[in-house]
Amino acid sequence: MKKLKKLKKIIEMVDEYTKEIKMELDKAKKEHQKLMLESNSKLISEIAKGEGIDELMLIEKYSKKSKIKHVDIVSDEISDTSEELLSCMSLNGIDYFYEDKINGTVFNNKNEKVGEYKEGKIKLNH
Repeated sequence: MKKLKKLKKIIEMVDEYTKEIKMELDKAKKEHQKLMLESNSKLISEIAKGEGIDELMLIEKYSKKSKIKHVDIVSDEISDTSEELLSCMSLNGIDYFYEDKINGTVFNNKNEKVGEYKEGKIKLNH
């Protein structure tokens, strides 16, 4: 029984230390953010003076606190398909896009099928 009481006391001490560590981490994070903000403000000010640009315009344009609103789009459907990027090549000034895989399809710039990609070679249907 004596061991259980000591174990319980150790757990309580660990919980207290954990709370203290979290508080100190929060303080350090806030201090870091403050230092970064001051540093960025100083940099923007120096750039504005050096380039002869309006400082407020730079702050509005490049500050993280921009007026852009982020909208999260939530979809109820889960898509199992994944989009693959097509490889690109140019022949006689015309761009062609192809699936870099076995029996891939070749498309022109109007998204029309114009050939096949087989064995590392492109065969156009002219």
